[in-house]
Formats: sequence, C-alpha cells, structure tokens
Amino acid sequence: MGLVGLFAADVQPWVVAFGASLYWGLFTGLTYFAPMTLLGKIHVDLGVTVEMAALPSNLYKICLMCLLPVVGPILACLPIRPCMIVSVVVASVCGFLYPLAQTVNELIAINAIWALCTTFFGLPTLFSIVALWSKHGIGLAGALVIVGWSISGIVVPPFVAIFEQSGGWRAAMFSLAVIFAASAIPTTLFILQPPPDMARETDTKHGVKWIYFRMRQFWALAVVYVSMSWVIGTFFDHLSVFLTAERGMSLTRSALIMSVLNSSALFTKLIAGYAGDRFGASKVLCTGCVMALCAISCMLRQTTEVAFFIAFALMFGCGYACVLASMCTIIPGIFGIGDTVFIQSMMLSFYHFGSAAGSTAAGISVTRFSSYSPSFLVAIVMMGLCLPASLLLLRLEHEKQSHLVAISKGTFVTEESRLLTRAETDELSSSGESVVSDS
Repeated sequence: MGLVGLFAADVQPWVVAFGASLYWGLFTGLTYFAPMTLLGKIHVDLGVTVEMAALPSNLYKICLMCLLPVVGPILACLPIRPCMIVSVVVASVCGFLYPLAQTVNELIAINAIWALCTTFFGLPTLFSIVALWSKHGIGLAGALVIVGWSISGIVVPPFVAIFEQSGGWRAAMFSLAVIFAASAIPTTLFILQPPPDMARETDTKHGVKWIYFRMRQFWALAVVYVSMSWVIGTFFDHLSVFLTAERGMSLTRSALIMSVLNSSALFTKLIAGYAGDRFGASKVLCTGCVMALCAISCMLRQTTEVAFFIAFALMFGCGYACVLASMCTIIPGIFGIGDTVFIQSMMLSFYHFGSAAGSTAAGISVTRFSSYSPSFLVAIVMMGLCLPASLLLLRLEHEKQSHLVAISKGTFVTEESRLLTRAETDELSSSGESVVSDS
C-alpha cells in the first residue's frame, strides 16, 4: 500500500474522473451491455425463453433497488478502500464464471453477486471519490463518470458481436472478462482512491432526512426516474432481440444501431450539461422527455428500413441523455450537495425498479404475444407520465428562481436605502458643522 499511496500523491483530479469513467464503462459493459447484446444467443444456447434469459439481469436490478437505499449508511461505517478492492476482485471472478454457466440459476447467482459488488463500489462511491478530488467542478466530473456508460454502449456491443461470430457468446464474455480484470483492478488500486491528505467525508452522518419524502420535487423526480428507466429497460434490454428476431436483421447490424444510439447519447450528455447550466436543467429535462416520447412512438411502425432505426437511435439517444444529464444538476440544486449521495441512491433505486419492470414487461410481451408491440405501447404510456412530472419540476424551478430574484431585489433596495441614509446623515453633519463655524 506504500506504493499506492506514493502514486496517489501525483494523481490529478481529471485523472481520477477519467479513471472513474473507465471503471464504470468496463463494469457496465461486463454486467449489462454484453449480456443484453448476446441475449438472443444465450436463450437459444440454454434452451429457455427470452423472458427466462432476461431474468438474471432483471433480478440484478431488483437487488440494486433493494440495496442502494442502505448502501450509504453501510459505507459510512466501513473503510472505503477495502470495500472497493474486494468488490472489483469479486466482480472479476464472476466475469470469468459467467461463460461457464450452464443454467439460468447459475446466471442468477452471478448477477446477484455483481449487484452486491455494485452497491459497495458503484455510482455513489465513484461520485463521492470524484467529488473529493474535484470540489470546484463536481458537475463536470460527475458527467464524465456517466459518459463512461455511453462509451461502453458504443464499444461493447460490436465487440462482443464480432467475438460471438468467431467463437460463440461464451468466448465473447470471457474476452470481456479478461479486459475488465486487466484494466479495472489496476485502476482501482492506483487511481480510484480519496486524496491522501484529506480525511474521508460522508454525506450520511446526519441520518435520513424524512422531510424529503414529503416534498413534491422528490416524488416528481421519482416519477421521472421510474418512467424513463421503464422505457430504457424496454428498448435497451430488448432492442437487439427485436431487431434480429422480429425485424430479421443480423446481430452485427443491430449492434451497429445500438452503437449509434449510445454515440448520440454520449455527445448529448455533454451538450445537455452545458445547456442545463446556461438555460436551466428543468428545460433540458422537458426537451429530453419530448424527444424520447416522439422517438418511441415511431417504433410501432412496421418497417425493416435500417435508416429508420438509425433515426430512432439518434432521437431516442438524445432524449434519454438529456433526461439523465439534467438530473446531475437538478438533484444538487434541490437538496444541496451534502445530501446528493443519499438522494442519488434513492433515485437509482427507483431507476433499477423501473428498468427491471420495463424489461420484464417486454419479455412477457414477446413470450405471450410473439411481438414487442404491447410492451412498446406500455412504454409510450410510461413516457407520457414522465412529461407532466418534468413540467412540474420546471414550474417549481421557475418559482424558486422568481423567489430568489425577489429576495435579491429586496436586498438591493435595503442596501440602497442604507446608503441613502448614510448620505443624508453625512449631509446633515456637514450642515451642522457649517452652522457652527458661521456662528
């Protein structure tokens, strides 16, 4: 650990931010993008339905939904470094065990362990480490961490598709596990650690503030997260299967469309972050909801044109990226930086609930009705619920800004009146002195 501490003394904040982005991209690629891209091959190889093949990933999300609200208090009582190191090593071992699985139950067990690793070394932990290094640029640093997810969505689907064609889905997962172990473990040991000259800070030392559960903003955010994640779970988890099985595309072409989707999301997150700072995050949120709703509404069209699905990927990627990027600004603006980790954990719990429910509904739809159209209709309804919640957040943000402007104007008037009073006093004093001198 002496070598690790010596290396940490020379680490720069931007290096930590990029290291967190790299780790999160590798981890989500191993645990999410690769299994979802290979879902069509896995369910055929194991001899189960698509609904059963997607069950391990959905249970992974349910485990996160239950564990994330309590991860903050647990991490506050445990040393952060051992939790990170143990989690990344266990996740690497599970990555090598995944291609050896012969039944769905074995995949469920691996995903449950992955979920446990994520609770101790996931987004809340990464955000807290990056915040300690980048106290004056938390928004940009947090955006870099989220961008790692999009980069993984661009690179991993075509990567595993190419390896699957040459060696099968097991060879593709094994290759990705090797890359994860060779990259994530050194990154965790030498880069992802708190500053050596700074005591560890936590956001959970004040306990749970139950007043948050009575705020309209909290439940509006919850509706946005559940609705948006339902749509993401429907399309991200099953888009590859939908394009290959229902639209007759090759796995390589469907992986290309997934890469287009994530590419649009990657650049939109950066643009949305800037637009949120300049024009207001709630406006960006509403814009993203409208774009995503328009995109998924077009998916009911019966077509096999590649250009149509590329256009869908571009619009949907921009829409959901605006929604997620705006959350990085809205949550600290409402609840303050001190309670951001707790609120993010709660919202990520809602996110995984909606994602698991949306993915499960899509699996049931294709199993029971041999079509994804019913699940797409449900996704459109859920996205419709997201829009009024975002409009409520926009109205509340506008009221807050109006209140702050009124306060600032009142303060200005008060200061101006104080200056006038002082000027009048000085004038009276001068007048008094002149009268005395004349007399």
